[in-house]
Amino acid sequence: MCVGLAGRLAGVFDRSGYCVAPQQTPWVRERLGLTEGEPLTELCVLSPSGQVVGGADAIVFVARSVWWAWPFVALTHIPGVMIILRAFYRRFAANRHCISNACYVRRSKPIAWGPLVLLPAIAIAVGQLVSPWIFMWLLAFSIYAGCKWLTWYQASSGCCSRCGRYVQYLFCWPGMDAHRFLNSTGPRTRMTTVQWAWSIFKVAIGCGLFFAASRFEDLDAFASGIIAIVGLGLLLHFGLFEILAHFFQTRGIQAAPIMRRPFCSTTLGEFWGRCWNTAFSELLRQHVFLPLSRRFNPQVATVASFFASGLVHDLVISLPAGAGLGQPTLYFLIQALGVFVQRTAVAKAMGLHRGPVGWAFTMAIVIAPVSLLFTPPFIVRVVLPFTSWIAAW
Repeated sequence: MCVGLAGRLAGVFDRSGYCVAPQQTPWVRERLGLTEGEPLTELCVLSPSGQVVGGADAIVFVARSVWWAWPFVALTHIPGVMIILRAFYRRFAANRHCISNACYVRRSKPIAWGPLVLLPAIAIAVGQLVSPWIFMWLLAFSIYAGCKWLTWYQASSGCCSRCGRYVQYLFCWPGMDAHRFLNSTGPRTRMTTVQWAWSIFKVAIGCGLFFAASRFEDLDAFASGIIAIVGLGLLLHFGLFEILAHFFQTRGIQAAPIMRRPFCSTTLGEFWGRCWNTAFSELLRQHVFLPLSRRFNPQVATVASFFASGLVHDLVISLPAGAGLGQPTLYFLIQALGVFVQRTAVAKAMGLHRGPVGWAFTMAIVIAPVSLLFTPPFIVRVVLPFTSWIAAW
């Protein structure tokens, strides 16, 4: 552990009963059996009983004593996670440098992209042993965690003095706008009572719809499943995530809401590119659209972005459901086609790119083929069992 990080976490260590000591301290080197001049290459924890725990295991050991670190400790119990954590720690420690308290880590593409490959692979392996709805959430969280790591790794400087902001971004903010979140130092925004109330209202409506869906699943399974999905979207993306955005804005952090009035969009490009789930769309823009636009052209990049979105949704939706493979991808390719149609001269002459006509066309293309995205097998095998499990609580 470098000096900068040790100083930053001194209060946490003190409250948990730990004392930080430099590796050069004589009694530390004696306890660890280090010879003169031999460097200590990793963090070590020395317990009163004489136990020595090092590396990633030392981090987990200390985290067990910190109440707010329980999600991290719980994550380490998933099979395979500690193997990945140990590998990442070894690479991190080998590439970490601290000069005059200015800490940084050399960037490495394998480390940046590794979790986005390994975590879903672990989820797929574990998913065969659990219920389909648990499998779905494992996949969703593993992809989300991999994306968070990727964006944080590429945006962070590795400076330990920003440790608190890093924790907020990784564990408290659902967005993927790492550069803006980590580096913003603007004035604090004062949110109105109406803004807070509107966000809380959406959370309440979302909860109501979600729990109501379990009451009507015997009448129409597909309809009740769609109601549950709408309720969950209102609860999380439109409600809770917006509350988090308001909170961080009051702290002077540029955290824009994930959903930006998507159902007011008059074009599909506006809907998918600037309004709907901007966390995911920003990720696609940075890692799919912009690179392919430079290499080929915006048209190819647009199709590739929608295709990539379809593949991700196929992974999270079709794989746990065990059916409907390819249908979510087809849904997003239809959206890409709709984007191109709205940009044609004929569509513009008909007013399909603006005003009420553009809005109606956009909503029709988004909503009409929704059964390709949320397939009946997904509703029956994943969504409804999940709502029933929640309702049973």
